[in-house]
Amino acid sequence: MTPDTIDTLKKEIDQGYWDYVASTDKTAIEKAKASIKKEGFDGARSSWETARSKADYSPDMKRGERIRLLHEGIGKEDIALAVQLAKEAADAGDYKTYFELTAEVAAEAHNAGQIVQAFSLLQKASPEGRLYAVKVTAEKIANDFKLRYGKPISIEINKDLAKEYEKASAYNSRCY
Repeated sequence: MTPDTIDTLKKEIDQGYWDYVASTDKTAIEKAKASIKKEGFDGARSSWETARSKADYSPDMKRGERIRLLHEGIGKEDIALAVQLAKEAADAGDYKTYFELTAEVAAEAHNAGQIVQAFSLLQKASPEGRLYAVKVTAEKIANDFKLRYGKPISIEINKDLAKEYEKASAYNSRCY
């Protein structure tokens, strides 16, 4: 390294350019508090409702629409915001809002738990079950692509790789 490069790196380090910032619970709560302070209670509640509406879907929706909404689902910061809103509602004596928000958070936690459970079941599935899941996922991706771009695509699973995968004796040998 040249002396100029070292000087540049030192300046960047001093300015925090290379700092790693983990998304901790504390950070999420601080962001929620800042959001409520900036937007006010009603504005922050509106942000929470918008996040929930993006993640909400009905069974009548097409698969591609559900996939898109799952990608826009509720995140850690959204949950922290709702929890902080519920806390502030309770502190203000607005127990109706408190119970509404806690029920909404519980519903989102339930949905997240079901997704985790589905992935757990997939992990335990037979090779045939996993290949079926891959086939269904490929169909969902193709449908989503058609919904987004108006053009159909075909996604095919390589038959030789599928046969090799089915014959693999252990989970680790089925991971490429």
